[in-house]
Amino acid sequence: MSTKEKVKRYVSLLLVCFFLAVSIQVLADEPEYLGFARVLKDKTNLRKKPGGELIIKLNRDAAVYVVDKETDAAGMTWYRVHYNHNGINRAYSLDGFVRGDLLELSSSIFTDIVAISAEGCTLLCLRKDGRVIAAGGDYFHELDVLDWTGATEIASGNLISAAICPSGVVTTSLDPRFFSAVPDWTGVVRLVGGYSGAAGSRSDGTVALCLLTDWPDEEGMLRQMEAELRGATDLAVGSGFVVGLWEDGRAAVAGGIPDSMREAVSTWQDVVQIAAGVYHAVGLKTDGTVVVVLRPEALYESQCGVEEWAGIVAIDAGMYNTVGVRRDGTVVITDNDMGVQIDVSSMRNIAQVAAGEAFVAGLTRDGRVIFRGDYLFPGVYQGEGRIVVSH
Repeated sequence: MSTKEKVKRYVSLLLVCFFLAVSIQVLADEPEYLGFARVLKDKTNLRKKPGGELIIKLNRDAAVYVVDKETDAAGMTWYRVHYNHNGINRAYSLDGFVRGDLLELSSSIFTDIVAISAEGCTLLCLRKDGRVIAAGGDYFHELDVLDWTGATEIASGNLISAAICPSGVVTTSLDPRFFSAVPDWTGVVRLVGGYSGAAGSRSDGTVALCLLTDWPDEEGMLRQMEAELRGATDLAVGSGFVVGLWEDGRAAVAGGIPDSMREAVSTWQDVVQIAAGVYHAVGLKTDGTVVVVLRPEALYESQCGVEEWAGIVAIDAGMYNTVGVRRDGTVVITDNDMGVQIDVSSMRNIAQVAAGEAFVAGLTRDGRVIFRGDYLFPGVYQGEGRIVVSH
């Protein structure tokens, strides 16, 4: 190798090292306070500037988004935050400062997480110690998890949150006005949530269904669905239908759905995971490919765009999209012709995803939770969001 070539290679190596060092420094300099935070006390002051004029008083567990940090003359830390406030006629965003000792940052809240579940504007997280975090818009008691401890399973469904707590007892938070038939959850070992509510499977092969329906003969339909899903080891709840998965990789769908959808799902083989959105059912196969069946009345087909997906190890279905995790921990998502397009290209080291109406949450392999979506956080875009951590 000539001296000139050696010099060129040396310079190239120096440039590579320089850019790596810059990249590492940028990552190291990323402020850990950026992101969502939870207000720790009632009547916490949101001020125009540190120690300045009062804007509004915040309730305990209110969700704010931290964008900057300042230190006042006395050495007190203040965080600059965005807060969505529900006014009399509309929701609007406020910008101000909150004292640092009155906030719990996202980097502290969403750690040691072992499972996540999302639906609509709600996200549930299960901590390693059995405590539950509920985040989003608390419209119909979905965030009433303060007393949930020792949980082993969680499920976020439309207008309902559920968890399996000590001794196998299933605890739910729901508005009884919307659920006319709440099942006996005794013996349930697996819980799932979805657009029509929640469902559970028992070790004896029976299932429990807690669904929002408008069927004329609701009791008769639920009994028929329970019979059709008997023996399923996993379930997925869509709009007026439930998908079941059996140990041998077969799948079936039950409920008020057209025969074409029922027949299409019955052809699935070698399926290891299932999910469901409003109008679609999703299956992950052992070879890492994904299959989707759409209800014929769906207006758009964008959630079916999974033909080129490969190497997928986990899936979830949003209301109108489909999300997958690749073996390398990156995430793929279909288009959403019904609403928000979510950019997941920067998500890394992901083990599980949970899709809400306008956001995607990713559980990293080291137990953290990150969010993506135009609104960044469940529920906040519709007004006041909350983050509740069980005791």
